[in-house]
Amino acid sequence: RASQISATPKALDICYERFFNKFEKRYDEVFNLDIVDYCVFHAPYNKLVQKSFGRLKYNDFLRYPDREEYKECQEYREIPKEKTYESRDISKQFLKLYKRSIQPSRSP
Repeated sequence: RASQISATPKALDICYERFFNKFEKRYDEVFNLDIVDYCVFHAPYNKLVQKSFGRLKYNDFLRYPDREEYKECQEYREIPKEKTYESRDISKQFLKLYKRSIQPSRSP
């Protein structure tokens, strides 16, 4: 069961890293989730899609840990990535940050 739980975020991490590397090489500009208009996920249930957005935000945190929006996340900076796949705390924290980051675009 543990390997199933970590398989999806691990695959997402790999795909996201490959994507931002290609983007930055092609366009010679810094990539992060904030510049994305939309994402498309295949998921067997809705909660997995929500967790995936949190995971992308976590990956941005690893790349840009000194950004103001991550000031409350510094305790996660030194945790090895392999140990984060089953962490509910990390999942909840970064999903909360993601939801906060999209709030202005959802307001009327």
